Amino acid sequence: MPHIRLIRFIGGRVVLTAVTAFFVAAIVFFVVRSVPGDPALNVLGLQSTLAERTALRKVMALTSQSFLSSSYGLVAPRLATLATRTARVVPFPL
Repeated sequence: MPHIRLIRFIGGRVVLTAVTAFFVAAIVFFVVRSVPGDPALNVLGLQSTLAERTALRKVMALTSQSFLSSSYGLVAPRLATLATRTARVVPFPL
């Protein structure tokens, strides 16, 4: 009988983890949508081109307006695209 209690405990923790992850993703989605400004412009900077910002919006799933279509990015491997993106070096005048 101790096995069943342990399995129920672990199962309950897995379910609570999934629910918590969903709510954290929903909160982040609505905060990103409600904060003024363009997230792609904040990430890439003012020296970025329109094509670069558009590509980053597509990678970060910022083009869709619904939470469910944006949350697909949680299970899709889009972070690999972000990690392999080459960064441009912008000179900083002193």
